[in-house]
Formats: sequence, C-alpha cells, structure tokens
Amino acid sequence: NELAILEFIHLLVETMDQHFGNV
Repeated sequence: NELAILEFIHLLVETMDQHFGNV
C-alpha cells in the first residue's frame, strides 16, 4: 500500500526533524 508507506515516511521525517532539530 503506497499510502501506508507515505504515512510511515512522513512519520519518520517528523521524528528525525524533531530529533536533529534540538541539536
């Protein structure tokens, strides 16, 4: 399912953004 993959990528990007944004 492409939609599920896109949602997963979006979640990953958001988590990474928060993680590296605080450094």
